[in-house]
Amino acid sequence: MLRRKVDLSSLLGQKEDALRSAEAAVQLARQSGQQALEAQALTSLGDLYYQQSRYDNAQACHEQALKLYEALNDLTGQAENWRLLGHLHMRAGRTEPAIQYSQRALKLFRQVGDLRGQTKALTSLGLAATDYAQARDYHEQALAIRRTLDDKNGQAVSYNNLAVIHWSLGLYHRALEYMEQAVTLARSLQEYRRLGFYMETLGRCYHALGRYEEALQALDESIQITQESGDRWAESVASITKGQVLLAQDLPPAALEVTWRAGNILRELKAAELSAALAWRAAAHLQMGQWELAYDVSGEATRLVSALSTGGDYPMQDVWWIHYQVLEACPEPNEHIENEAWDALQQAHLGMLNGIATLSDEALRRSYLNKVQINRAILLEWTRQMARRTGTQHADLVEAPEAESRGAVEPAHIQEKLRRVLNISVQMNETHDAESLLHYVMDQVIELSGAERGFLVLVDEAGQMNLRVARGMADDELARAQAEISYTVLGEVAQSKKPVLLQDAMADERFSRQSSVLELNLRSVLCVPLLTRAELVGMIY
Repeated sequence: MLRRKVDLSSLLGQKEDALRSAEAAVQLARQSGQQALEAQALTSLGDLYYQQSRYDNAQACHEQALKLYEALNDLTGQAENWRLLGHLHMRAGRTEPAIQYSQRALKLFRQVGDLRGQTKALTSLGLAATDYAQARDYHEQALAIRRTLDDKNGQAVSYNNLAVIHWSLGLYHRALEYMEQAVTLARSLQEYRRLGFYMETLGRCYHALGRYEEALQALDESIQITQESGDRWAESVASITKGQVLLAQDLPPAALEVTWRAGNILRELKAAELSAALAWRAAAHLQMGQWELAYDVSGEATRLVSALSTGGDYPMQDVWWIHYQVLEACPEPNEHIENEAWDALQQAHLGMLNGIATLSDEALRRSYLNKVQINRAILLEWTRQMARRTGTQHADLVEAPEAESRGAVEPAHIQEKLRRVLNISVQMNETHDAESLLHYVMDQVIELSGAERGFLVLVDEAGQMNLRVARGMADDELARAQAEISYTVLGEVAQSKKPVLLQDAMADERFSRQSSVLELNLRSVLCVPLLTRAELVGMIY
């Protein structure tokens, strides 16, 4: 009866009632001498402690439960607690034990044939993986099993995790599509607690796409839900993201308030995300002209991220990049400040490269370097400063980071690329809505090519071009592209029905004088025709 009360209270968001019932259940199980019931009660209690950010209590419960399940030779119980312990290590920024424990859990779940358990362990591995391509693979495996089981809650979890991966790689439109599916499922299932997580991820996607009002609306809902459910860690993460949006809107006092509160909570929780809260708080101080405060706070952020070797839910390079910007804004620069700034930029550059050091997908590496705004800013500034210090040409230095990131993952994993193309073909065959199919095709082309921007054009029987899907272009760029479309690369491909590949459009005699090439600052360009029975039906640019 107590276990049912725990489940009901959790479902209704009544965390304190659930916690008291779970603690009572543990005591009753111990008094009865039934080890199986005690292990179950400890597992439930540990999960509740985790939800309330009481991580030390949670770890103690799961370790006790694990010993009991080992004594009972209950493989399923062992697997679940290994998984939950792995999740606790991951939350604390301890990646290696998190992966090891999750792998143990997956092995045991497979041994007993527990498909739902397998999806949970795959999800934990995806969250802990340092290779974005590998993490995506884990989450896609989990999603496939959950679809087979018709597990809607689990599908929403997988959509959220895949969205975070794509957001991290700068594939924001694809991330948004995943998040819209996750939120729709969570609302239909009235999955209140998880909706708080999902709305934070949705806010990140809107922020990255420049849709700030929608981002604030999603983040405010996330903060409200997580406050009501008692999940202080999730509340803090949503507050950090809200602070970033407020800074983008040039509202540093409001950003300072939310990041300050987030930092206080995360300091109490001893969470790795404290460094991010401090860094964005420093950015707010900097926007307000409070340089000394910005310097002190960003310096503390870098010391934290150095000690932990992780930024938790946020990239480490963001912390170093903000500290570099603070140092560059010093009102009275000196040699010490200049040296510290260079060290900070070096750390930001190293952190950025470490994010893809094991990334096995070349297209995703290009996207990570080119489409994530902070990563691109770090790369360009590091290139500029290194050229100034060494006299090396910019172009040579720009190639170096990508070559360095490739070194750890060569050869080029052709089998993985073929697998991705096959998956795209299957998905295209399963998609019957024409508009959805066009967006899907464009997203996959951008992801696989690593292009900075592009669009898909359909051509009607009269030869008129209709731009249907665009990625990576602002509204004014899109208007200019439409105005000049028949006079540039697209016009050439439409007439010849052959692909065009330009290493430098500005240096090509056919296109360098065209206004669209000049205004859009086109460099490396690829345009391919879409043909059916030798007839042109469209182009991808």
